Amino acid sequence: MGQIVTGANSGIGWHTALELARAGAEVALPTRSAAKGEDATACIRREVPGARLVTSVLDLPTSPRCICSLPG
Repeated sequence: MGQIVTGANSGIGWHTALELARAGAEVALPTRSAAKGEDATACIRREVPGARLVTSVLDLPTSPRCICSLPG
């Protein structure tokens, strides 16, 4: 089962992604920039060679006005 961890490029999110990878989970790391995602992935792979990680850029709107206009 895959896990999605937001904020995985630093702090608690990074440590959560690291521990999930150590436990054998496939971990998705959505970040606001490709560079931050790649850095986080590289750091986790140094700790957990063979970790199943997926990075992607996900920049959600931060303005309440934008969030309210999202579909759904």
